[in-house]
Amino acid sequence: MNTQTPTARGNTLIPGEFNTLTQGLDYAASCATGLNFYTARGKLRAVLSYADLRRKAMETAGRLVGLAEKNARIGLIATTSPDFAVLFFACQYAGLVPAPLPLPVTLGGRDFYERQLQRMADTGDFYALFVPASVENIVSSALNDHDTPVMTFEDVLYELPIRAELRSFEADELCYIQYSSGSSSSPRGIIGTQESVTSNCRAIIQHGLKYNETDRGTCWLPMYHDMGLVGCLLASVMSQMTADFIDPQDFTRRPVTWLRLISENKCTMTYSPTFGYELCVLRWRGDVELDLSSLRIAGIGGDMVQ
Repeated sequence: MNTQTPTARGNTLIPGEFNTLTQGLDYAASCATGLNFYTARGKLRAVLSYADLRRKAMETAGRLVGLAEKNARIGLIATTSPDFAVLFFACQYAGLVPAPLPLPVTLGGRDFYERQLQRMADTGDFYALFVPASVENIVSSALNDHDTPVMTFEDVLYELPIRAELRSFEADELCYIQYSSGSSSSPRGIIGTQESVTSNCRAIIQHGLKYNETDRGTCWLPMYHDMGLVGCLLASVMSQMTADFIDPQDFTRRPVTWLRLISENKCTMTYSPTFGYELCVLRWRGDVELDLSSLRIAGIGGDMVQ
C-alpha cells in the first residue's frame, strides 16, 4: 500500500487563481499533495496524488473524446473513490459535462432510488451513464425504458480506445451539473460553468476559509453533494491541499473514524451537516484517545435555516 500524500505541498500555494478546473489540476500535479481514501476502520485503502490524478484523467479523456461530442452530458455515479475523481476530471479534459449522481443507498429503498434516477435521466439528457460494476444491474433496471447506455467504470477507464486529442473546457464554457437532493421535490439539475465553479472555489479558499500552507482537509460527505464535491474535492484540488476521505456509509457505521483521521493526520478543516457532529457524540464511548487541537475550521451546512 502506498503511503498517504503529505500535508506539505512541496511547491508554492496558489489559492484558486485558475480559470478552469483543468488549469487548477495542471498546477496541483506539480505538488506532492493529493487525495487519500480510508476504510471504515481508518485504514488507508487508496492514494491518488494530484500528479497521478492528472495523468489518469488525461489518459481517460483520450478515450472519452471518441465516445461523444463536446458538451455531451454524462451521468456519473458519485462514489468516494479514485475512479470517480479520475472520471470527473477526465470529463473536464474531454469537454464532457459530468453530472454526479447518488449511489443506491438513499433512504426510501431501491424503488425510491430508481424513481429518482429515472427523473434525473428524464431531464438530464445524458449521453451515457458511468457506474461502478457493483450497481450496474440496479441502474440498468431503473433506466430500462431509456436509450441511455450504462457503462461500468472499468469499461470506460480501460476498454475504450484512445482516439483523439483532448478538448479541455475553456473559461467561458460548461463545467458540470449539480442536482438537488430531491428530498422535497423532483431532483433539479443546475449547470455550473467553469467561471462560476472556479469563482466559488476561489471565494472558499481566499475569503471564506483562508487556506494556508499547513491546511489539510478531511471529508465523509458524498460527492454528489455540493459540499462534498466543491467544498471537499474541488477546493482541495484548486488549492493543492491534501484531503482525506471516508465513504459516507462507512461514516454512518463508524463516525468516530472521522475524528480519528482529524487527530492522526492533523487535519485543520472539515465539513458536515449538524447530524454528523451529533452522530459522533451519540456514538462516542470515550475509549479512543483523540487530539483535535489541529482543527481550525469545522464547517456546518446543509440544514434548513429555522
